[in-house]
Formats: sequence, structure tokens, C-alpha cells
Amino acid sequence: MEEGRQGAVAGITVHTFGTTIEGAGIPYFRLCVMRNAIKLEALGIRTVRHSVTNQCKKEFGLKGNRAKVLAQLEEKIAEYVALNQPAEPQQLT
Repeated sequence: MEEGRQGAVAGITVHTFGTTIEGAGIPYFRLCVMRNAIKLEALGIRTVRHSVTNQCKKEFGLKGNRAKVLAQLEEKIAEYVALNQPAEPQQLT
């Protein structure tokens, strides 16, 4: 059997063959992807559609420039992690 370990948030399981994201892990993963996309926008790499910074502003009611939105989004991620800790870190089989 393949062993796995619990990730930082409930709903994320890390295996030797990859990572399973389900339940509470999906919104966490999405927030992390948005954070990384904002960092790439700061380097000049744009997404195909709309600005992720503007999307975060609209979706979460954030205000400010890209750096301030990034800081606010990182706070939101930290809050989400605090609220969705796995009940008990354990080895899964």
C-alpha cells in the first residue's frame, strides 16, 4: 500500500506519486495559485484573461496596489490555514 501524509490543510494528502487535493484543500490551493500568479504579474508575466490582481480585488474586496493586495491575500491564506488545520497529523495508509 502507498503511504501518505497530511498536508498543511485538511484535504491535502501527499503521496510518493503525487498530491491529492480534495474538500477544504481546494480553496486553499486556489488561494496559493492566485498568490503565485500575482507574483508573476509583478515580474511582467501576464495571464491570458484578466489580471489576477483585479480578480482578487473584486472577489475578496481587497484594496490597494499589487503589493498591498498580495500582502492581504497572504493574510487571508494564513487565516484559512489556521481555520482548516487537519484534526490530527498522521501517517495514512
